[in-house]
Amino acid sequence: MSNKHNITLAYTGAGGTIVHRTFLRLLSGDDRVEHINVVASPNGHRLLQLEWGVENPAEMIPEIAGKNAKKVSVLNDRDLSSPVTSGSYPTTAVIIAPLAVGALSRIASGAATDLIERAADVALKERIPLVLCVREAPLNLIHIKNMAAATEAGGRRHHLSHHTNVLQRTINGGKYRRGVCSQSAQHHRTEANKQVRMERHKHRGAQDPHFPKLTCLNRIAPDTCIQCGTRRS
Repeated sequence: MSNKHNITLAYTGAGGTIVHRTFLRLLSGDDRVEHINVVASPNGHRLLQLEWGVENPAEMIPEIAGKNAKKVSVLNDRDLSSPVTSGSYPTTAVIIAPLAVGALSRIASGAATDLIERAADVALKERIPLVLCVREAPLNLIHIKNMAAATEAGGRRHHLSHHTNVLQRTINGGKYRRGVCSQSAQHHRTEANKQVRMERHKHRGAQDPHFPKLTCLNRIAPDTCIQCGTRRS
């Protein structure tokens, strides 16, 4: 068996393409990796345009891989005649990062419709390492069952937090539109929780006209402020 690795690295339209870029940078710089086949789904392609401002995935390879760019090939997700669709092709591992739950569902059920899903299907049937980096939150029961099915079939599932977007806050001078571009992830969560509490309070107030108005945005209980500890009069 060769000591050099041949990796298929794919990404779908699940957001957080910083994960894909990081994988590509690390793999291309690893002397043990001989070749990398990059595949983007149509939604992944559009997301790349949105998050990084590039029209073609091939445009970012020289920037990320540098002198190792010659290791990387970009495949068409609609080309099911590609060598990676065959079990005889010497693939060492298939990594899909990030992976949308729709694609996860098709992989888990064996219903491949494109090159990414077919590459995953081949990895499972040939017992090749398959790394599925699922990006979705919160998860429903269907997502969890699909993760379990893919894992039982031989895949290795990793769940990516939605706060991977915070890693992109300095990209393009802080102009990244989908992530947290100017605040920390903790601040983002705090502000989101405040909004949820306010909406719940408004709903309860609409049902009960005698329910007192909320004067502190940091209230976590009906009558207690988590910041100052005082109770509502």
